[in-house]
Amino acid sequence: KADFMNRLPSGITPADIDFIVVTHAHIDHSGYLPRLTKLGFSGPVYMTEATADLLDIMLPDSGYLQEEAARKNCARAERQKNAKLALATTAGDKHAVSEKPKRKSRSRAAVCSEPLYTQDDAKHSLTFIKRGMKLNTRYELAPEIAVKFTEAGHILGAAVVSLELGAGAKKRTFCFTGNIGRTEMPLLQSVAAVKSADYVMSESTYGNRVHAKR
Repeated sequence: KADFMNRLPSGITPADIDFIVVTHAHIDHSGYLPRLTKLGFSGPVYMTEATADLLDIMLPDSGYLQEEAARKNCARAERQKNAKLALATTAGDKHAVSEKPKRKSRSRAAVCSEPLYTQDDAKHSLTFIKRGMKLNTRYELAPEIAVKFTEAGHILGAAVVSLELGAGAKKRTFCFTGNIGRTEMPLLQSVAAVKSADYVMSESTYGNRVHAKR
């Protein structure tokens, strides 16, 4: 089911996407990038410079883990296949000694499949990242589309993303919080206030929680 869910919405292909904006380097927010570039995305990817530096390490490592998982699944599937053949051979032997049937294993059958992406795919995806983007600076990504990253206080490089869409009276601002950190942390800047937005999208993981004071 995990592989089945790693897809875009129906009717959209990676090649249809013009650009990507990444909030921070945690793999649940950045780890699909090599898959998208593998399947045809070829536009620019925007993020803060610190996030880009982290992904230089994290995405190839993620590709390695994808390869290892696929290799182990294939080996396990082969072992399961051989075990079933051996069991079938034993059951067909007229001289086989009857044994009390063993309790069925609850482990799921392993499936041999290609990794979502490899180390090389991950390294290739890094070439699409636009370097040098800073916090609190407005960047025009396309006609009537601009982005600004502000401090999220989550991990190194993590940003809240504010997009300007349209122009004049039709302009709207869309804010995606990504992951928001605590304030007054010893090693991180505190999350910066977003003064205004027409729409705000926040992760449900953090959308209904207040950080406990420590």
